[in-house]
Amino acid sequence: MENEIALQLARETVDRMCSALDGGGWQYTKGEDLLSIEFEVEGEDLPMSFNVSANPENSVLTLRSPLPITVPADRRIDMALAVCKINTRLNDGCFQYDMKNGLLYYCMTCGYTDSIMGNGAFLYEIFNSCAMVEEYNDRLLLVSEGVITPENIIK
Repeated sequence: MENEIALQLARETVDRMCSALDGGGWQYTKGEDLLSIEFEVEGEDLPMSFNVSANPENSVLTLRSPLPITVPADRRIDMALAVCKINTRLNDGCFQYDMKNGLLYYCMTCGYTDSIMGNGAFLYEIFNSCAMVEEYNDRLLLVSEGVITPENIIK
């Protein structure tokens, strides 16, 4: 019974996020499990993909945006340092980096235990994520190409 309630709450949270997106005229695709959605946002220099999922086990909504960068093996230590340097400056959300495969993501989470998330919370997560990806994607690419060092990642 408790699992069914958690699953229902997760689906309702995703439905509310869809309503927020609908209100702004956004296009998205809802997952078959009804616990996730995917959408794209056109950035200044590249489209940004987003996956949002609600986890009924821990009542957390997670928004992830993969960056279109695969860091070469010889640049992965520098990228780890650059991501750490950026993350120390962020108030909300973080860049996640997998040194094994060289993939980068921007991620934000929000707990919804004993609460109902409103449109403002959903839109904040989306707009903050877009701003952070726009702010840092070019510099992260330059680190992956060896053009700048991790010490120069912050303007």
